Parts: sequence; C-alpha cells; structure tokens
Amino acid sequence: MYAERMNRVKHKELREVIMLAYERQISLFIWGTTGIGKSYTVRETAKELARRIGRPNFVEWNRLTYDEKLKVYNEPEKYFVLIDIRLSQVDASDVRGLPKLNERHVVWKPPLWLDFCTKRQARGIVFLDELNLAPPTIQASAYQLILDRSLGEYAIADGIGVIGAGNRLEDRANVFEMPKPLQNRFIHVELMIPTAEEWIENFAIPNKLDSRIIMFIQKRPSLLFKFNPKSKDERFPTPRSWEFASKLIKGIPTERLEWIGKLVAMAVGDGASAEFVSFLKFYERLPDIKLLIQGKAEVPQEPDLLYVLTAQIVEYFRNHKDEKTLRGLAKNVLAKMPDEFAILSLKMMKSEDEKTIRSTAKLPEWRPLYMKFLKYLL
Repeated sequence: MYAERMNRVKHKELREVIMLAYERQISLFIWGTTGIGKSYTVRETAKELARRIGRPNFVEWNRLTYDEKLKVYNEPEKYFVLIDIRLSQVDASDVRGLPKLNERHVVWKPPLWLDFCTKRQARGIVFLDELNLAPPTIQASAYQLILDRSLGEYAIADGIGVIGAGNRLEDRANVFEMPKPLQNRFIHVELMIPTAEEWIENFAIPNKLDSRIIMFIQKRPSLLFKFNPKSKDERFPTPRSWEFASKLIKGIPTERLEWIGKLVAMAVGDGASAEFVSFLKFYERLPDIKLLIQGKAEVPQEPDLLYVLTAQIVEYFRNHKDEKTLRGLAKNVLAKMPDEFAILSLKMMKSEDEKTIRSTAKLPEWRPLYMKFLKYLL
C-alpha cells in the first residue's frame, strides 16, 4: 500500500530532503494530501537556504510588482528567489516563451522569470506547485526544465533548484496522473500528516496562532486533520484551515462565543467548531485571571481547566506586560501549574514577545522558572 512506502517523511525530514535536492541539483516532487503544509515547508526551507548561502534578501517572485521583478532581474547576486509556477493556470508558452523572427532565424523570447533563472548569479527555487492539476500536455512543457535544467536554448543557473508538489490521486483533488516519463524525472517523497505535537511545536507556536486553538488541538489532537475525500462538505479540519480559523478569531474575546463558533465553522466545519465551542465554555469555570495573578485564587489542577488556563495566560500576556503582572504571573500562576502546562505557556509567551520574556531574567520571581525551564526561556 502507498502508506507503507519508505519515502514518507515528516516535515523536518522534508526540509532536509529539500536542502539535499537543492545542493545536488536533483528535481524533487512532494506528494501529500491537502492542507498539510507542502507549500509552507518549501517556502520556509527556501528562506533557510537563503540564509545559509548568504543571500539575506529572500523574495517571492509572485508577490513582486513588475518594477520589483526588474530590480531583482538586474541585481541577481543580491537575492534568493522563490518562483511559484502553477502549470494548471498557464499555457505552454508561459513556460517556454514565444518565438520571434530574428533576421533569418526564429529565436525564443523567454518569460522574465526564466530569463532571471539563466543568470549565472541567480539563486532560488522554481516551485511547480499543484503540477499534477495541469493536463498532461501542459505537464510535458516542463519535462526539459525538470530533468535537463533547461528550456529550449536556455539553461538555468546551478543555483536554481526545481521542486514540484501535488495531491495524490486518492485525495480526489481532480488531479491528472503524471506520465511515467515525467515521474522518472523527479525523486519522490510523500509528506506525512503532522501530529498535533509537531504542528504545535513547529508551526502553530512560531507563527503565533490563536492560543485557544493551540490548546484545543493539544487537548483534541485527532481534530487537527479530519479529511474524507467522499464528503460533500467543503469545510473540514486541516492544519491550513485551522490557521484560517485562527486568523478569523484572533483578538475576539471568548465572551463572544456564538460568533467565534460561526467563524471557526466557516474554516473547519460544524462538527469541529461545535467541539471547539464546548472547549471554550470551560473558561466560565476558571477563576478570574487577575485574581490568579494577584494570588487571591487557587490555580486549578484539572487538565480540562489547565488547557483553557494556558490559552488565557497567553491572551492576557499579549496585552499586559508590566512588571507587576509579570511578577505575579510567575509566582502565583506559572510556578503552581504542572510542568507540561507551564512549558506550553512559556513557549507561547516567548513566541508572542521574546524580548519581554528574556527581560524577566532580572526579576526574582522568575528565577525559579529559569532554573527549571531554562531552555524554554533563553
């Protein structure tokens, strides 16, 4: 079965594969179901590659204006460029260019992105995302680029990598089966669905997703990804759709529970949203966060309440960073929580404002936390 293949990788492993494929000039194809972070991982790895090779100016070609593209084109030595080509949305001429009569001969005028890639000092990645959504005739236009690193008379620079990505046939994403000659031009990996722990550690916390969603997935990991290809509902939970939900509800107070439920349902569906709303109702059983910080209320020890307390701590910290609050938070709340929840709170607070968290090292109330959780604070 496909799931038993040895080429399945986790997100961290995929980053390493992308690095190797780039360094060895081998074209890579990333298979994976919808919404699990294929494009995100390519983008973040491209940023890391830019840093590694001393190109601090990382840019996404598709987000640039025409004038900005010309600037990158004229100064290729300054940039590392991610070029996203969606073959399903282009004609073959958009890949190779157009013919032009030059005295006695026909020459090909390449598109600007391809012309940039031919420059000796160019560095970057050509990302053929959703490649297998394109009909086979359009896929065929990229054959030479993928294997021979050239198109017609134009050879791309050694510093340009080629990566493709797409959904699997079993995901029912209206993809075309890739012709065998095209398949054989790539090395292939399948990106695994991340566990809740991996998603929280490597994506949700670093990208400052809403703490209530993070703690909900921590409590209900099975709801991070729930995709049924046969379902007719257009909404379902994936890492991507939870990110959408986070953007919708961030900053909206938990008191507006019904509205939050509607917004989350727009992204992840009714079932997951209903469970999320039930989770948020535990807020009503929590002592007032101000009383907890002042030491006038007991820190709950029930797991269900600790999940929502962790989210509440991060939400409160976002808007209250004065010294008095930080002292009380350390002494009266974090120090009295089980280690698992204290660590999660510290990780998310540090992601929100690393400078403030580092500054707490001088506060006596924080010293026991530094002794115990140093690696999470520095």
